[in-house]
Amino acid sequence: MRKQIFCMMLCACVCASCDPNAGGVFEPVEPPVEKPETPTTPPSTEDLLTIKINDEIMAVVGTNAWCDIAYGNGKFVAVGDNGYITTSTNGTSWTTPKQVGTTRWGRVVYGNGKFFATTTSGKSIRSSTDGITWTDAVEMPASPNDIAFGNGKLVIACYGGKLYTSTDDGKTWANTYSYSTYTWKLVIYANGKFVAINSSNGGAIYSEDGITWKSGGHAANTNFVISDIAFGNNKYVLVGNSSTNKGMVCTSEDAITWKTNYQNLSLTVIAYCNGTFISIGSIYANSKYTYYMITSTDGIVWTNMEEFKDESGNAVSGVSGICAMP
Repeated sequence: MRKQIFCMMLCACVCASCDPNAGGVFEPVEPPVEKPETPTTPPSTEDLLTIKINDEIMAVVGTNAWCDIAYGNGKFVAVGDNGYITTSTNGTSWTTPKQVGTTRWGRVVYGNGKFFATTTSGKSIRSSTDGITWTDAVEMPASPNDIAFGNGKLVIACYGGKLYTSTDDGKTWANTYSYSTYTWKLVIYANGKFVAINSSNGGAIYSEDGITWKSGGHAANTNFVISDIAFGNNKYVLVGNSSTNKGMVCTSEDAITWKTNYQNLSLTVIAYCNGTFISIGSIYANSKYTYYMITSTDGIVWTNMEEFKDESGNAVSGVSGICAMP
């Protein structure tokens, strides 16, 4: 009896399963092999291009996998694919990219002494005072297309016709505007108000407090895809593009009355600094895109069109963010 019990215990210890149709033969089960996570390659900081606009303005442009750039408290912060973030104090020397999460960071903004980064394919936001150490991800109610900070509040522009506002640095959110047939593409805080633009029909709305919204004017032609917005020289300036190599520039002093002019360049990004708007766009020809930079003092008349290249003189393959500083 003791020998039988001993054999039963031994089988129970060394075997994980038993097939009753196999004549009592126990087959060991191999433990599953854990597969390592697929490593990701950090974006190259050489793809963050520093461009001298004139003696008073320097622009940092994100290309390829770098999606957006913000400046605050003496520091640039750039965000990009696969959760990578890098910082710079001079716009030329960048820290080794650090992976903060694994999802693509699409937007970054500075306000209230903090940088706020939001994902584009998810619903998370993180904040940082120095661009290096970031808080744990906080889930947002929707995936944002754009984010703005002003008057002590964060506002995100989202799909599904919704705008959300946070008064506690992104910890909690309130739906402050809904219109189900719209997609809110852009939001900016400038001149004492938030201005949001939808990509469905180019309409604008505005709010002084980020909570109560008022109807603005029709900012953009529906034949164009809106892409970016900036404020300077007492004007909101909106840029966009079409599939026919045409660029659109819409200007407004109050977000209600808008004027439109066109460029022979599909415009992607825009920034303002020290009396000058800087915009970069592309022309598609011979099965490739060639990028150009143009400047303006009023957002209406644009000059100084020149091909946009990297610091080695090579053509760039894409532009997705810009930040201009003196």
